Amino acid sequence: MGGNFLSILRTSGPVGLAVFLVLTAMSVLSLAVIFAKYVQFSKASAESSKFLELFFSKAELKTINELAKNFSNSPLAVMFMQSYSDVVKMKESFQKVQDLVDVAERNLKRYYIEEVSRLESWLPYLATTASSAPFIGLFGTVVGTMNAFLGLSTAQDTTIQAVAPGIAEALLATAVGLAAAIPASIAYNFFATKLKKLKTQMLEFIEDFKVILRISL
Repeated sequence: MGGNFLSILRTSGPVGLAVFLVLTAMSVLSLAVIFAKYVQFSKASAESSKFLELFFSKAELKTINELAKNFSNSPLAVMFMQSYSDVVKMKESFQKVQDLVDVAERNLKRYYIEEVSRLESWLPYLATTASSAPFIGLFGTVVGTMNAFLGLSTAQDTTIQAVAPGIAEALLATAVGLAAAIPASIAYNFFATKLKKLKTQMLEFIEDFKVILRISL
C-alpha cells in the first residue's frame, strides 16, 4: 500500500503534488485544532458544571471568588472573577444597588463576548476546511483526469497502463480532499453544539449573578 502511494506521488505532475501537499497541510492542522479544541471544550464544560455547584452553594461572594481560581478553564468562573473584581472596586461609588447591578450587567456582557470569542477561536478554520477541501481535491481530480487523457493521446498502445497514472492521481486527490474535509466537518458541528450549550449557560449565569448581587449588596 505504501509503495503504491509513493508510486502515485512520483508519477504525479506539479499541480497534483501541490494539491496533495496543500490538503495534507490542511488536514494536519485540522487534526491539531480538533485535539486542542476538544481539550478546551472538555475542560470548559466540566469546570463550568463544578463552578455552578459552588456558585449556588449559598457561599459568600468573596469565598466563591477565592475558590473560582480553581476553575480557570470555565468561562463562567472567569466572568465571575472579573465582574466581582469590578463590583468590589465600584461598590463605594454607587449609592443605589440597582445602579451597581446595571453596571455589573454591562461588564458581564462584555466579558461574555470575550469568552465566546475565545471559545470560537479556530472554529472558522474547521468550517473553511470542511467546505473547501473537497473542492481543492476536485481540482486535483480534474487535473489528474486531464493527465490521464493526455497520456492516452500520446501513448502508442491504448491500454490501461497509459491512463493509470493520471487516474490514480485523480483518485488520490479525491481521497485526500475527503480525508481532510470529513473530520473537520464532524468536529465543527460537534464543537458548535458544545459552544451553544456554554453560551446558554453564560447568558443564564448573567441573570443569576444579577439576582445574587441584589441580595448580597
